[in-house]
Amino acid sequence: MSSAMRVVFRTDDISESEPERLAEMITAARIATPYVEGASLQLEIMRNYQDLPLPQVTSASIVKILGVTMSSVMRIILRLDSGEPLEAVLKLFDRRFGEDLRSNGRVHWPYMRASEKGFNSMVRRNDMDRFITKLLQDREKAMLEKRPWHFLSDDDGDDDDGGEHAIDRFEAAVWQECEDMFECEVKAYEHLKGFQGTGIPRLLATVRLAGASSIVPSDLINEPAAKYWHVKGILLQYIPGINLMNLDSSSIDVKEWEPLVQRSVDLAHEINKSGLVMDDCSPRNVIVHQQSQQPFFIDFAQSWLKHEMRISWETSSSSGGEEEEKKEEEDDFILDDEYWDRAGTTDNPGAIGAVMTTRLKREKGVEIKIQYPDTIKLMVRPQDYYPDYQP
Repeated sequence: MSSAMRVVFRTDDISESEPERLAEMITAARIATPYVEGASLQLEIMRNYQDLPLPQVTSASIVKILGVTMSSVMRIILRLDSGEPLEAVLKLFDRRFGEDLRSNGRVHWPYMRASEKGFNSMVRRNDMDRFITKLLQDREKAMLEKRPWHFLSDDDGDDDDGGEHAIDRFEAAVWQECEDMFECEVKAYEHLKGFQGTGIPRLLATVRLAGASSIVPSDLINEPAAKYWHVKGILLQYIPGINLMNLDSSSIDVKEWEPLVQRSVDLAHEINKSGLVMDDCSPRNVIVHQQSQQPFFIDFAQSWLKHEMRISWETSSSSGGEEEEKKEEEDDFILDDEYWDRAGTTDNPGAIGAVMTTRLKREKGVEIKIQYPDTIKLMVRPQDYYPDYQP
């Protein structure tokens, strides 16, 4: 590595006071994304959810890039065993690319050859497993989750590594974040199976890059460490339509705006009632079908499930403490109340309705009136959380 490249990874050069300088230093070394319109990808089908006649390894052509934020999302066409084309959406959780994934909100750290060199070195010197284990252990104890970019700072609290391997740890943490989002999204679609095809896209398959598209080093293809280079993703039903956020610039009759937003709000509540809450709920994550005008929610990579709250509570309550105190805590813990208190605070229906009400008023002068669910009514003992609540 050249001395210029070493300067890039010195932690004093990653000061929050010099984000522009850092960006300039690394831009020249960045590697362009392979996900561009017209490109071809080879995909291995990990699990086929709809029994589609798909070969184990298939080729897909990228028709349009839909977004590159926390993941790389694209509209593709692939071929079934019969040769018939299938239009779908491919969402890849690729640590190498993503404007938000590799950013702290002000500075974007693009994927570079040096990034891969550091990641490769970390795996081959057998530090990856140790780092990931510690990362997950620290996450369970921490009040706030440490994001990958924290590892680019000397202040991350890891005295074992110091600043020498900062970029290695950053890449490793981004890899784990992609793994987490992939697993979270798959669990969400499986949980919301009853909504698939009517309120959310159908989950067609889980996939990973294969063949010429695979980035696994040739000498590690059959080794356990190959998992660190597997780029996983999901294949979804393509919903033709518009983004709800762009409703004001669409051809949909203005008279339909209020009922459409209301349906979206109601759908958000129904999803919550099923036991799932979206941490990234926004009108930009709602697609309005161009014919039926049915809203479809997308993007569940940052969501959480009701039943996991019980698992989390049981894990935390089992660590020490007197038996009598544990029994009192168990009596006080009502899953429905804890869930609806947290769901109400996150407020998925409001994240849709309030934003659209404000936007339509500001952009077009159109006022809509939206009815919101009273989630407090769904609680067993609401007075424990809201003493002044009157049903």
